[in-house]
Amino acid sequence: MASERNAYTIEEGPIGITLSENTISGDKIVCVETIQKDSQAGKFTTLSLGDIIEKVGPNNVRGLDFDHVISVIQHTDRPCDMVFRKGQEESTLIPPPPPPTTGVEKAFRTYSYTIEEDCEKQHV
Repeated sequence: MASERNAYTIEEGPIGITLSENTISGDKIVCVETIQKDSQAGKFTTLSLGDIIEKVGPNNVRGLDFDHVISVIQHTDRPCDMVFRKGQEESTLIPPPPPPTTGVEKAFRTYSYTIEEDCEKQHV
């Protein structure tokens, strides 16, 4: 059975979603973590938390890690279509491993990225 996919046209300006990296059956996915009300994404009635991003404009991003997906989003001209596949149940998502720590300083990496914040920085 094929998963449901939806395409959304993204215009210039903040999108209003936060993405995060997770793992399903050993495969990396980048999915919707939050949707900001009163944003572009907030108007997409079929976009849901946990939906998995698969395409940005002409670029297939399935299987790419978080950083690569973000780079594609940042470098794709708008307006463009973004395609999302309906996500899995929360119980099937495996969070990324905790970051390594060394001595007093803790090296850390966030796997969450708010696209709206990036757009504000890019368009100031």
